[in-house]
Amino acid sequence: MKKIKIYAPVDGVVRKLSYGKDAIFSKKILGDGCVIIPTDNKIYAPVTGKIGAMVDTGHAVGFISEDGVEVLVHIGMDTVNYEKDYFHLEKKVGDYVQAGDVIGHFDLKTLIYDERNVKTPVVIPTKKDKIKINLLKEGPIDLETEIMEIVF
Repeated sequence: MKKIKIYAPVDGVVRKLSYGKDAIFSKKILGDGCVIIPTDNKIYAPVTGKIGAMVDTGHAVGFISEDGVEVLVHIGMDTVNYEKDYFHLEKKVGDYVQAGDVIGHFDLKTLIYDERNVKTPVVIPTKKDKIKINLLKEGPIDLETEIMEIVF
């Protein structure tokens, strides 16, 4: 049995995934996990591994841990329609990252000013047999906080 720790990809407050109230995430269509209400604008790697996917606008980044577990960090709800100017990524697909490495930043103040929903889902879309996702923390967190444990 393996255990993988998932670290906070943004500073903020962690809640259960259902707190996001977005059907795609709260119904776990993209996978199980949690939601973070960010309090800072930096985006960090939640695992050691590589960047497996990135959307053009920069609002979503997929990571693949060294053990093959996928982690999706999706900054905000309904951000697929946001302009690219909100998000600035410093890494690209295929880059190797250590947990805690800065991936980029986003304009948190402007997103809030523009009345955008900044709740940030962190989900595990990996479909491994007998995978279990444990939420380790609810409440205030920072980049060194282990927010989830994946057991398989």
